[in-house]
Amino acid sequence: MKRQSHSCTDLDVPDMKKKLLQNKEKFKREFGSKNRDFKTVLNVNWNKEKMSFNCSIAHLEKQKDGSWKCVMRFDDAHECRHADVDLPAGRTKMISGRFAKIKVECPILIKIINSLPKNKADEWKTKLFDEIGVGNQKWKEYLNNPKKNHFY
Repeated sequence: MKRQSHSCTDLDVPDMKKKLLQNKEKFKREFGSKNRDFKTVLNVNWNKEKMSFNCSIAHLEKQKDGSWKCVMRFDDAHECRHADVDLPAGRTKMISGRFAKIKVECPILIKIINSLPKNKADEWKTKLFDEIGVGNQKWKEYLNNPKKNHFY
């Protein structure tokens, strides 16, 4: 996952540099596999003042009828990062601090945080550390009661 994030977010492109200087912005990029049966869609939204950063990474698989089905999606629009995954038993939502760590490694977020004054950057880092803690706690709850898989 980390490798994909870096390959699809070239921060040296002039358009991307311009976006990173903005207080509030969006970034979207799609890229596909060599055989064109899989593609990944990356969406990032941020607002420096409100200390919000949302990242969504969807892995799509082409169906026989030509439509695209989401087989796994990492979504950051909630309290902590979660993954919606298609499993043989059904679709489930998994929450983990590891997913929050993937967010922290996002080159766009790193660039945003490093562009801020130290006190504001430290606030973001504290918020991210807390998010990882929440994710780890929810993952522990999931492991303690795996039969409560939240299939939908």
